[in-house]
Amino acid sequence: MSETGEVSLADVIKVLEKNNVSVSKEENDAPDMYVLAKGDIVKVVRLTHPVSRKMVHYLARIFGIGVHEFYHPEMAGGSSLIQ
Repeated sequence: MSETGEVSLADVIKVLEKNNVSVSKEENDAPDMYVLAKGDIVKVVRLTHPVSRKMVHYLARIFGIGVHEFYHPEMAGGSSLIQ
């Protein structure tokens, strides 16, 4: 994590997957487009490296993941509010 709240793309993907969010690259668009899915929630988002603080908070809110998990990936998994 940087001082601006950015998080590495690898850590963001790791946290999403530990919280049962399916992460796959969108092949037809720009190389940094990803399809994220969990239950009835499906989002196509641009995830660049590093991932901005604003995007981290958006993903946390949409998928019910604690923001702290993105900044401390070792704590990820099991606290998701969305099943």
